[in-house]
Amino acid sequence: MIKPFLIFVCGFDPVILQQDHIADLTFKKFAFGFMLVIVLSFFSTFIVFINTIENLLGSIILAAFFSLLIVNLYRLIIVTSSPNNLKLKKENFRDMIGHYIVKAILLLMIFFIISEPLETFVFKNNISAYLNDYKEELVDNFEDQLKSISIENIEKLTYENELTIKFRKKNNLKIDSMSQKLLDEKIIFILQEDQKQIFDLEQKITKANFFFKQISIANSKIPQSYLFSILILLIILFPVYLIMYDENFKNYFIFEEDSNNYIIQNNWEKYSVKQEKLFFETTGKKILRQNLYQDPPFNKIKSLDKTKYLKKGSLIKWFNKEY
Repeated sequence: MIKPFLIFVCGFDPVILQQDHIADLTFKKFAFGFMLVIVLSFFSTFIVFINTIENLLGSIILAAFFSLLIVNLYRLIIVTSSPNNLKLKKENFRDMIGHYIVKAILLLMIFFIISEPLETFVFKNNISAYLNDYKEELVDNFEDQLKSISIENIEKLTYENELTIKFRKKNNLKIDSMSQKLLDEKIIFILQEDQKQIFDLEQKITKANFFFKQISIANSKIPQSYLFSILILLIILFPVYLIMYDENFKNYFIFEEDSNNYIIQNNWEKYSVKQEKLFFETTGKKILRQNLYQDPPFNKIKSLDKTKYLKKGSLIKWFNKEY
């Protein structure tokens, strides 16, 4: 169970895993940590989608897809965290610092994607009280705004009705009692509409889960969420820590590097022999190689040969410069 997971999911070499000096316990710890990140990724993304699109099947499909993206990104961080690849040297200092910064940003991104939705699930009961207060506040604010608008409209209607009555009195016209009745009906209609709008809003707000507000409440109102976040961060960092600092993984990567170097060197030598043979058969001449490096094909150590090899056109450029 563990080794197939390490081979097919994590990308470890099956031959090296069989070596005696590779401790099974360390790799079991790593596999458990990685599996836990996969499970948390799926559950976290599922929480996001079940609270936003509110469809079970759609949430499962989308959670599977996005958790796969997260896990692949996490896997990329893991496989590029070999101690052999992260050696800080004077000549690669700037590149490695950039590498560390990018890796830290990606890990933090994964951490927030996993941690924040899980907090809304773990601290659901604590969040509910604050969320209910927030919902009541929304309704109260809407009611106050609506009341203010309605009062303004009623005052306007009343004022217009009073002007009409004054005008009729001034001009000795009969005052129509229906105007007051009509005014009362308009006022009643406004108040009834207000109540209907408030009721409709209450229904919508009660049903709404305000998922992103839940995240905000968890971060600002629930102190325990910080401890939970630290736990999630440690879970995410645990496999990365093992890869970078555990002696068994160091042995694994040393063996892997030696194995890969042997394969590359062997293929390079076969290629060189075949190339020289074909070149001689075609031209009757031997290949003169430029020994710019002591360790072809890796080309990491520069050759001590002081001979300068001119490129095509170099002689003409030198002649034009000197004469």
